[in-house]
Amino acid sequence: MEKIAASLLATAGIACAQTYNYDSSSETLVITGKGNTVADRITLEGPITPGSTVPGTSEIFGDTKEIILKDVWTSPDSIRIKYVEPTSEGNNTTLKLENSRLGASGDFDKGGTGLILILDSQSSLELYGNRLTNTIRIENQGNIRCTNGTVSASSYLWDNKTTTGSSGVLGGSGYYSFGNVSSIETNKDFGLIKTSGQITDLEISGIYTVDGNSAKTIDDDSYIVGVNTSSSSDGQAMTISGSLTINAKQGTGIGILANQLGSDDVSLKNNYSGQIYVTAKDAFGVKVGKNAAKDPSAAGDIYSLSVGELDIESTITSGSTQGEATGIYAKSVKRDLTANAITVKGYTNATGIHLTEGGRNLTISDMQVSAGISGNAAGIIAAPGRDNPVSTEPETSKTSG
Repeated sequence: MEKIAASLLATAGIACAQTYNYDSSSETLVITGKGNTVADRITLEGPITPGSTVPGTSEIFGDTKEIILKDVWTSPDSIRIKYVEPTSEGNNTTLKLENSRLGASGDFDKGGTGLILILDSQSSLELYGNRLTNTIRIENQGNIRCTNGTVSASSYLWDNKTTTGSSGVLGGSGYYSFGNVSSIETNKDFGLIKTSGQITDLEISGIYTVDGNSAKTIDDDSYIVGVNTSSSSDGQAMTISGSLTINAKQGTGIGILANQLGSDDVSLKNNYSGQIYVTAKDAFGVKVGKNAAKDPSAAGDIYSLSVGELDIESTITSGSTQGEATGIYAKSVKRDLTANAITVKGYTNATGIHLTEGGRNLTISDMQVSAGISGNAAGIIAAPGRDNPVSTEPETSKTSG
């Protein structure tokens, strides 16, 4: 077993020791600092990539299957270099944060076939822009934040561009926001999670928020969203036991946007027993289809869905003339849809559940739907199918003017 160890001082306000331990046999790199507060701040020597020199030595790093940051508080310097770029030939790479704070403005998850990101409850990751593009799994018990400084391109906290599906447990907390943008028009989409692969093993058990209030979305493919799997070709399955909040007062806001929820495979379940809150000009709780519009030709199917608390509200800024709110929008319900509590408030129109081709086995414990003075409120809108008739009356609905 070959180990390379180096200890040096790095100054970034206060000089603090950092230690590098690289084990070539296990392809593991451990970087140790002195703590995760600003008083312990260090500047990592980097970029740390295979082929680069171990700081303080003349040795060269090989592939890295695992990088562990222990007791490290670090952030990008003025030139925003990439501090950590884990790479393992033909294997996934794991990046663990233990009692550490990592600030990153470079794409540090570009190596290997996919990054596995793990944060303990004392750790945080602060991203500046869209940076998690090669991450396939996140296990977070700490805090992950992303600040986006531009609306010229689509951006997500976690945008998995690999063909591997996204998985993990999102405990702790997460927050996505725009930087110094106060109000600007955009035709792009933004949010917390976007994946090209299939989601089959992902749970949001913590508290996650998307603040898109400063972006004015201007077309059907422009929206602020919590989870976006609309580009996937497979049916999605996910658990939400925590809370997901979307704010987009100047545009379209969507809690969950998916091409299809579940499939003929009955093991694929969508259990949203927690809370989904959406406050937007045009607000959707769960939208199944390819874009943000109520387009029957682009709508997708719900095979099985269970909802805990869905709270959707349309609120508009001055100068706007309309804003709609919809709890759940889809083509049909193939097997079943259950919900404990759905509350929908529209500035103009409001709909609890809208199924363009009907559905079966709908069980709604409580649904409150209200519309503005010039709008209409509807509990369930559904066209009965040949083999899946549905009642168009909600358990509880009301119209307020």
